[in-house]
Amino acid sequence: MSTESNTPTIEERYSSATNASNLKVERDSNVRNVADILIAAGWSRNHFGTSLMRLQSEWDGSAKPRALSADAVRVLAGTFEKERGPDGKVWFSFRNGRVRVSPAEAARHQASEWHLHELGLLLQRLKSLPEVRDMLMSWGSCMGIESASVKAAAVVAWWLNHTCPMCHGGGYEIVLGTNRQSNRLCTHCKGSKKVKLPHGLDGAAMVGEIERSLHQATCSMGAATSSRRRE
Repeated sequence: MSTESNTPTIEERYSSATNASNLKVERDSNVRNVADILIAAGWSRNHFGTSLMRLQSEWDGSAKPRALSADAVRVLAGTFEKERGPDGKVWFSFRNGRVRVSPAEAARHQASEWHLHELGLLLQRLKSLPEVRDMLMSWGSCMGIESASVKAAAVVAWWLNHTCPMCHGGGYEIVLGTNRQSNRLCTHCKGSKKVKLPHGLDGAAMVGEIERSLHQATCSMGAATSSRRRE
């Protein structure tokens, strides 16, 4: 979102829209008025929620790439042994730069990166993903979220799968060479069991809209089903 203090927040935009008397939709695509905001935030929720359900179903029914086994990670750690320095550590390239880590930690992170890459390839095969991503991007743009396209793609991917790939959702580090948890909190998720939600407050706002849309679509389906049964 914009960092300027006079820019209204998403909640302020939505509150203003729901209490407005002028709901005229402007033909100029560059003009965003309250009707556009209502369309983005409320009127399309059933459609968006239904699309989310379809995407979730595709994800649940797909064959997920399996994370490397404990034995495979142990073998991978062995490949780093020859690079070990006097401090017993090796250089490993993270996204924010190179860091000295133990061969075991380097192996765990490399295995995690491979698994995330394979999950990314799987996401590209989900037929409903482009529609969901574009709808969330449109909502984000109407709400004043900057770089909504990039953020929508990352948030949808997180929503589908946010289990920590390092501890597999256990919250504690896995003992190298085994499938047992240690007594040390996972350094990747800090014990939260989840991957950090991307894009801060903007990401949280998008996830909130996803949850509201799912709830509304679910309620609408339930009401429609009850109505048909009464008939």
